[in-house]
Amino acid sequence: MLAVSEDQRGREVVAPYVEKNGYHFTILLDPENRIGESYDLTGVPETFIIDRKGRIVTHHLGAFDWSRDDVRQLVEEMLQTREG
Repeated sequence: MLAVSEDQRGREVVAPYVEKNGYHFTILLDPENRIGESYDLTGVPETFIIDRKGRIVTHHLGAFDWSRDDVRQLVEEMLQTREG
């Protein structure tokens, strides 16, 4: 799992936010919005689950409980499938 911040102020605002929320996953910095343009983002937060072949499996706009059982099951199945 990783996150992408599009904040143009970069690490100076992202680092305190990450620490405050206790996140323990990679957060990439994209102040020029290259990733957002590639995925045609329409809002923040926006979440994608992408399989091993780079295909978007699911996409959600806005806040969402990613710890739900159905979501965990989807991710676990994807991790067990070598072909994605």
